[in-house]
Amino acid sequence: FAGDTGYNKFFKRIGKDYAPVKTALIPIGAYIPRWFMGPVHVDPAQALQIHKDIGAGLSIGMHYGTFPLADDGEMDPINDFNAIVGNENFILMKEGEFRVVRNN
Repeated sequence: FAGDTGYNKFFKRIGKDYAPVKTALIPIGAYIPRWFMGPVHVDPAQALQIHKDIGAGLSIGMHYGTFPLADDGEMDPINDFNAIVGNENFILMKEGEFRVVRNN
């Protein structure tokens, strides 16, 4: 669980020391304007990099779409994330959605 965080080198260290991480909750929203939000909130590309850095088997995006936190709109984090995610095992869920995760 990353909570509010900017991207930094410590994620690579976490991956080195603790990988593989079975399941990670990684924030993807509240990142615009970057000059202000960058130190405390990752953008979708940085969230994807965290997923890779920590060697996550599954990552679930969080910190988006509930209420306005920054200048990115409600759909911006989702759209920006979907444009780059490719076939990584990193999912976004809709409000109220649930899933059973079995990640051995």
